[in-house]
Amino acid sequence: MSDAEQALDYLYRRGDYQDPAKSPRPDMILRDLKRPKIDGLEILKTVKEDVNLKGIPVVALTSSVDQRDVHEAYRH
Repeated sequence: MSDAEQALDYLYRRGDYQDPAKSPRPDMILRDLKRPKIDGLEILKTVKEDVNLKGIPVVALTSSVDQRDVHEAYRH
């Protein structure tokens, strides 16, 4: 996915991704925490708070040296 909005559309089967046969749930989500538009931490939080998505493992990558980013990612 090129951006977080598109990723959320895919996960929630909105717009071009409404057909579950063409848009199956991913086995894993790989996200960069520092992305434009919607922050990767926001995606992580959204996925882990949704009963239908929270079982999908999320691997978060970042170049941030800010320990708050790491702690926030682990918290979710």
